[in-house]
Amino acid sequence: MRNSATFAPVIAVLFWRLATKEAVVGSMILGFLSGVAWYHLGGWSPDAFYLNVHPVWIGMSVNILTIIIITLLQEVRNLAFNFSFVDARVGHYALTAFVVILSVLVINFETIHHYGLTGLLGFTAVLSLFISTVVYIPKTKEQAMIKQTLAKAK
Repeated sequence: MRNSATFAPVIAVLFWRLATKEAVVGSMILGFLSGVAWYHLGGWSPDAFYLNVHPVWIGMSVNILTIIIITLLQEVRNLAFNFSFVDARVGHYALTAFVVILSVLVINFETIHHYGLTGLLGFTAVLSLFISTVVYIPKTKEQAMIKQTLAKAK
């Protein structure tokens, strides 16, 4: 359960300065609660999980999605976007990976579910979405203007 509660906040602190304190706390709470709820749905079994998906994949996915949604909602008027083909290349790759992984998951759901890989691939898709978000929305408008001003001064 600790992974469900702490994964996204640690990643956000390391890689996404835009993440807010409220988003971090919210993601920790919702990540933990979703993992516990998933265990409950599975009858608290340590080896037979609800829908054959380990609760940590659910918790960490909810954790990441929560931090993205709360941060974007709180900073919606102050976001600076970067969709440049040069500067945001990693974001384009991550978004492409998100679409590909989600497509593979939907098209081959029965096989993937049979092997117990649904949670892992779902989490990987969410993580790809987080990476693209971090690359596409790296800072606020104010931070972007400061960077432009410093670049012009050089």
